[in-house]
Amino acid sequence: MFAIHVQDNASAGYLWRLIDPGKEAEIVDEDEVIDPESRYGEASSRIIYMRFTAPGVHKIVLEHVRPWSGSSLDEIEIEIDAHGKELEGLARRKKTQALRHAA
Repeated sequence: MFAIHVQDNASAGYLWRLIDPGKEAEIVDEDEVIDPESRYGEASSRIIYMRFTAPGVHKIVLEHVRPWSGSSLDEIEIEIDAHGKELEGLARRKKTQALRHAA
């Protein structure tokens, strides 16, 4: 399970949106982070919880966009290494890389 903390600029209409989470990605939940001391118009934030159905390195793309107009402010690409806990021996990621180069 991975948690991605995004800071929206909702007062200006910009929200972070997952453009391409990939076919192995599954969004489990989203929580709004509420700061009791925040003021009207300040930036807001959310936490996106996701998991992957297959081990590996996954790339997700987020875009800071106004949903109704489609205008984009920014974009982020994130690589998440979701190989999980190693039990013994060489890391699974290293084994996969070595086998790719051997072929």
